[in-house]
Amino acid sequence: MNDPVALHHAPGAAAAPEQEHRRNLGKLYKMLAIAVLACLAMVLQATSWLLETYQDELVEHQRQRRRHRLKADDERRDAENFVQGEQEDGAIDSKATVHDSEPTRAETLHVRKHLADTGSSRATAAQAYWNRAVPALASWDSIATTNSRSSLVARSNLMLEGSMMDDQSSWDDFMTARNGKNRTADSWHAMQQAAALGHQQAQLYVAHTLTAGFGWTHQSTATVSEGLELQLDDPMLHSLLFDGDNQTKLVLQESWIESSQAQSPQHYRQQVQAWLYWYMSAKQGNVEAMLALGHRMDRLRDQNPSSFTCQDVLPYYQEAANAIIDELEVSPLRAKVMPPWEAHDLSKVHLYGGTSSKLDYVNKPDEKQEALQFYHARATQKSLSSSKNAADVNAAAQAAYKLGNLYQFGIKGVEQNLTLAISYYELAALAGHWEAAGQAGKMFLWGMGVPQDAYKAHKMFRIGMPWSVETCHRKYEQKQARARLQKHKEHANTNDPVYLCEDQCLNGMGLLRLLGLPMIVSLDVEIAERLFVLAKEQGNIDARYNLAMMKLGWKTHFQSIHKLEDSGQTSLEDSFFPMSQLVSGHPTQAEYNSILMDLMEASRHKHVQAKHRLALLHAEGVRIMHKGNNLAAVSKDCEKSLKHFQWVTENASPWLSLRMRAAYKRYTAGDEEGALKNYLAAAETGSELAQRNAAFLLERGTCLGLSKVNCAKAAVRLWKAAADKGHVEANVRVGDFYYYGRFREERSFVGPFGWIHYLLYPEDGLRDLLQVAKELLRPIIFTRQVEREGYSDDSDESVCEIADDSTDSACPTCSIEGAYALADDEHSLEKDLSMAVRYYRSAVERSGSARANFNLGFLYEWGLGVKQDFPLAKRHYDNAVAGIGLEAQIPVSIALYFLRWHQWILKQRVYAGGLWSKLRSEVQEERGRQEHSTQQKENIPTPSIEKRQAGQPIPGPNHLSKTRMDVIVSHVFSWESALILVLTVLLSLLLRIRPTPR
Repeated sequence: MNDPVALHHAPGAAAAPEQEHRRNLGKLYKMLAIAVLACLAMVLQATSWLLETYQDELVEHQRQRRRHRLKADDERRDAENFVQGEQEDGAIDSKATVHDSEPTRAETLHVRKHLADTGSSRATAAQAYWNRAVPALASWDSIATTNSRSSLVARSNLMLEGSMMDDQSSWDDFMTARNGKNRTADSWHAMQQAAALGHQQAQLYVAHTLTAGFGWTHQSTATVSEGLELQLDDPMLHSLLFDGDNQTKLVLQESWIESSQAQSPQHYRQQVQAWLYWYMSAKQGNVEAMLALGHRMDRLRDQNPSSFTCQDVLPYYQEAANAIIDELEVSPLRAKVMPPWEAHDLSKVHLYGGTSSKLDYVNKPDEKQEALQFYHARATQKSLSSSKNAADVNAAAQAAYKLGNLYQFGIKGVEQNLTLAISYYELAALAGHWEAAGQAGKMFLWGMGVPQDAYKAHKMFRIGMPWSVETCHRKYEQKQARARLQKHKEHANTNDPVYLCEDQCLNGMGLLRLLGLPMIVSLDVEIAERLFVLAKEQGNIDARYNLAMMKLGWKTHFQSIHKLEDSGQTSLEDSFFPMSQLVSGHPTQAEYNSILMDLMEASRHKHVQAKHRLALLHAEGVRIMHKGNNLAAVSKDCEKSLKHFQWVTENASPWLSLRMRAAYKRYTAGDEEGALKNYLAAAETGSELAQRNAAFLLERGTCLGLSKVNCAKAAVRLWKAAADKGHVEANVRVGDFYYYGRFREERSFVGPFGWIHYLLYPEDGLRDLLQVAKELLRPIIFTRQVEREGYSDDSDESVCEIADDSTDSACPTCSIEGAYALADDEHSLEKDLSMAVRYYRSAVERSGSARANFNLGFLYEWGLGVKQDFPLAKRHYDNAVAGIGLEAQIPVSIALYFLRWHQWILKQRVYAGGLWSKLRSEVQEERGRQEHSTQQKENIPTPSIEKRQAGQPIPGPNHLSKTRMDVIVSHVFSWESALILVLTVLLSLLLRIRPTPR
């Protein structure tokens, strides 16, 4: 007790609990303050929500009042004009004079004459309207604003400057201030007028809008034909295009193509109008309209073979492919180089990240400007002619060749520029790079990016082919012999490499031998054929195509004049009887077989001209005379021809190339709406990649003003289009849309534990509560105000009851369309789940998708959309592991673990249910016997026990009473008893936890 150290520390030890107590109180006060602030924040958020709702309702209320007032003013003005027309001709109204002196506005310019007699004035009016519509498209669509078709290929940077909008800015500002309409609505009205007057590009965009179901070309979903007053010669055509009041509301479908039986009347009318516009645009040569029609007819043919035949679809793709080849051959590409293609799949880039190693080559990031500058500096760091270091020269040549490839093909996001490409190729060729010399020679020979110069081409070809034809052939045979020796593991001198003549140079020299070059190369068809054969054996695809074309007619076409009959003039007999035996030089059956083999091999290597030529041969077929018999040298095969034409339109179209490149450039720049519009335009022509990318952007929330449900419909429409072509990921995405119920306004969380969603995302629960509060307060806030205004809101003309057949209906058409709309909008949970199962199963059947297998396993486990089946669920879970491997091992293992527990619990439940039923039946039988004996004693008639149902109490004076066993069993096997048991266990565990003394 007298220890000074203990006395010194005793007060501090006694104060420690008090400090701890104060610290705990401080923490408690802080937690209470945070809770109070959180509650205040929630109250403020709810108040803000209600105020915003009240403001929206007021704005809508004022808009309706304005609409009614404008309608009344229009009626009054019409009455005044009618009275004014009855006045004498000499009377002049000052108001009419002022109105006549005002400039004509776009929305008041209507065509009221018969269009058949207008002639050139109709085209002039269509072009004038189109010029009014172009500014709304200039911000994202360069194709619509391009005047020269040949400039489509030369330009690869398709993002137009905003200066195109400046010319119209003053007029648009005047129109906006004068009429109260925005520029977009005016442009859309002008586009409709231009389409009705026959402008092909306007017809294309109006058709796209109608079939899509929302106005992505003008960002307006109000009406299709607002203010359109166009009188056509054919009243039946007018009835197909427009309703009686010329105002047709857009209907957005969930499917890419539906049969006429599954469509609502309004949607059927939209599709008829869209097809008509596409057809008129295609007749004027619009390639995108041809592809839109051909693609839909082909899809309908797959769904119902009796609807269209191959012969119906082929002309659209054939004309489109012909136009594409013509465009490529007259462009600087000369059809020898494909247009730059953008193949990024946005969903995969988003899934793995822009720099992930899991991305395919086509999804890799684009080359940056710094990398191009590095290659340029390396290619030009030293003068190649003065440098004596072979390694430096070789490195510079490789860098120049790399840049030439990037600029020639426009790959890795680099702008396609043939002029830059040939400059780098020439730089590398002068340093001794043979492959670069072959590419430079080809570009000089065809005039790709530079003026055509055969002499420079010959100079480049000589770099890659420094020897004669015989020497090049001998070196090739020596290389082949050495390869055979190495294959059999025999002795071969690998220290002495064999250099082959470059295949592109061989092919180029063969072309020069066909054409002849004065004072340099003599015309010799035999040597040209040998050069083509040697280049083909070394793997050159152009040489295969050239050989096939030689056999089709180049052998005679490029002969010297003195070797041809009649000095090269075609005789009358040749022109009228090209297949007769009297005419020499036509291919034989064996030559046609060789031609088909060469063209097929070239087409397998994506040679666009070989694809097109092969399609043309199969489209019409070729028949020859052989020993007096008319034989089929090339069989007429519509399906093969259609397949080749479709490849040309999907992979070589310069218009589609422009769309895809512009879309991805805008996406990487952050302009997702511009990217979506370009992807949508390309998707309507049948591009699967464009359909998937547009669906991805819509799914991610770039909706162009659409509601959440309509945005989901627009997205799943595009996913379905890609799924119909066999894309596995698209099938899985469509199944996800149906599983999560994204087509319903009030989405329910599907699955056995849907309530967990509110634990993970409590803000959704708050939003739902606020939505309920808004719906409850809406009638209280606005009913009295609407009664005070003294009018009824009848602006929504689409809402009407379906009248009885016996009564007169005020709106019969509206009632039918309303019935279709209600039936179309109904997405029951069972229907959506069955559709999800359908698309998941399609993905599994097509490629064994691991995600689809896992989702099907979950659906079979819980019986969602299908009958519950545990063995089938386990099979799908196992297939998911086999499809992915280690990546799916953990989630599938967890799923299989819970599957076993789920199956065991269900078995126990079924077993307990059986025991409960057996016990209940025994109790009922015992009670029935007691009551029967009692009734016999009292002489009360009772029905036979055998005739009543099992477990049903016998009617009588005591049929509502329960026995002692019933009461005990009902209390033991109840949810309340289970809850009490769980709470008792938790309380006992809490009582065991005692605070440890400090």
